[in-house]
Amino acid sequence: MQQIQSNKGNNSNNLLLQHISDGYIMIKCNYKLIKIKIDDIFFISSLCDYVVIKMVTGEKYIILSTTKDMVDNLPTDKFIRIHRSFIVNMDKIHTKKGNSLILVYENIQHTLPIGRIYNKGLKAKLNARI
Repeated sequence: MQQIQSNKGNNSNNLLLQHISDGYIMIKCNYKLIKIKIDDIFFISSLCDYVVIKMVTGEKYIILSTTKDMVDNLPTDKFIRIHRSFIVNMDKIHTKKGNSLILVYENIQHTLPIGRIYNKGLKAKLNARI
């Protein structure tokens, strides 16, 4: 597991999350940039002052950031916030059951809660994809 340093309060030359071409993002980690494929992000969860990026490969990246900052920096056609603590990759959604969302990738499955205020937006976005 790699710890990723935040750049809160720094200037725009030190972005935490940078979009690059071909479906990748760069994350600044300990003065290095790590290239992450957007399609390989399974979901993102918050952990106090950190967010955890859970990858389909099993890797986890812990970043000192907020879920709001992550939502603002990720492509809106690929990711949606479903709870105060969770952002999911729309391509990994398998089933919506009541107030839960089941994400599946190959043999990995996660069930996440859907927050009351995010349910309506999720339904609209899922219906738009059909």
